[in-house]
Amino acid sequence: MRDRIRRQRIPRFRRQGVHPIRDDPQATAMAMAYKMATEGMDVKEECQRWFMEMKWKKVHRFVVYRIDERSRAVLVDRVGGPGEGYEELVAALPGDDCRYAVFDFDFVSVDNCQKSKIFFIAW
Repeated sequence: MRDRIRRQRIPRFRRQGVHPIRDDPQATAMAMAYKMATEGMDVKEECQRWFMEMKWKKVHRFVVYRIDERSRAVLVDRVGGPGEGYEELVAALPGDDCRYAVFDFDFVSVDNCQKSKIFFIAW
């Protein structure tokens, strides 16, 4: 009786010899996508600098990034000033090419508190 109770407490993948990532197609796909997305890409220092200025100093409303195919690097494509809004961000995104953007969205909560959230947009 005790052996049966102990076996039931052991997680299923250990008891049956199932690997939690290799045998789960969704987890395998996510692991492969992460590896492919991070392999061989160079993020320039200016990308991090513009993002930190937007996040901490609030001097930019958005930053648009692009991937340079030749150098396989992430570069800053456009930076929005503090007075620019979502409409200017959408206008800065091309209709036929891939871009990545971060947008600092200011809003008032239901408690009447001024808040800010940063959104990542894959275009």
